[in-house]
Amino acid sequence: MNNKDYYKVLGVDRGASDAQIKKAYKKLALQYHPDRNVGDQQAEKVFKEISEAYSIVGDPQKRQEYDNGPQTYVGGHGFSGFTTGFTVNMNSGFDSIFSHFDEIFGGAFGGNANRQTRRSVNPDIDVELNLTFEEAALGCTKASMLQRHIACETCKGSGTRGGATSNCANCGGTGMYVQQQGYLRIKSVCSTCEGSGKIIVDACLNCSGDGIKVETQTVDIKVPAGINHGDCLRVANKGEHVYSDAPAGHLNIHLRVGHSSIFKRKENDIYSTEYVDIATLMLGGELKAQTIHGIKNFKIKPGFQPNSEFRVAEEGIHNADGTKGNHYIVLKLQVPVDLNAEQEEAFKKFADLLKS
Repeated sequence: MNNKDYYKVLGVDRGASDAQIKKAYKKLALQYHPDRNVGDQQAEKVFKEISEAYSIVGDPQKRQEYDNGPQTYVGGHGFSGFTTGFTVNMNSGFDSIFSHFDEIFGGAFGGNANRQTRRSVNPDIDVELNLTFEEAALGCTKASMLQRHIACETCKGSGTRGGATSNCANCGGTGMYVQQQGYLRIKSVCSTCEGSGKIIVDACLNCSGDGIKVETQTVDIKVPAGINHGDCLRVANKGEHVYSDAPAGHLNIHLRVGHSSIFKRKENDIYSTEYVDIATLMLGGELKAQTIHGIKNFKIKPGFQPNSEFRVAEEGIHNADGTKGNHYIVLKLQVPVDLNAEQEEAFKKFADLLKS
């Protein structure tokens, strides 16, 4: 019976969402992937553990079974017990491990015996960008520091200098390792060559044989006016580029828009509130109000009723397609307090005049 805490392996709480579990696995998988830790058996062990954990809690049905009580999982497969006298192909589990990785990273960093047959697709990079209410409404350009993995420009991602390789002595170039344990023949991916069947003879000096480098650059992100919370911007060819013979992935920017203490938004229209004295509402006058485009002066007609909307045409959001929203200002009555004797007398006379 396997009593592993798969949530602990991935570093998440039991109540974590599917997205949080996927994000945690993605981070750990990048860190411990065999192609980035050549020859590090501990990293390979951790990679298998996190992949096993994700194969269970990353699958809604298996997660429910796991959460409901003790289960028997062997290498991510729900079977228990076995009969002697057959071959256990542990590579099926290892292929499953990389299939989970490929689902997220699009097939990059392949490390098993089938790595040459994998599609050379460079994965996208997903990031979040926080915007103020005004930045989203008016549009802006934000500079962001981006780190991505690229194929070594010297060896084109092969990890070798001049392409020199030899057959792995541990597995005889098959990429697989078979171990006899009693009646069992356990077949697994060779830990020496990571399933490729080849050993680098002369490692590339630029990447130390990894085939991959980390590139850091500043990206100017142009945010168009009128963007919404949850929208996604795509910057082409700014994602991972670990396969030099394939186009780079894309940079997907998920936008998070903050709230404003002054404005509210409904599609392209902006709403706000201003307080006006009774004389201006009755007699008319000028109103100085804050809009997303700055402070503007407006004329109030005599007899304007409190709590009514004052419409300001085309002072809302100006979209890139040329459409312009309006700004609606709710005018509220500002009742005076702490009147002096003269003011109080004046209001009494005014009240008497209204009654007459």
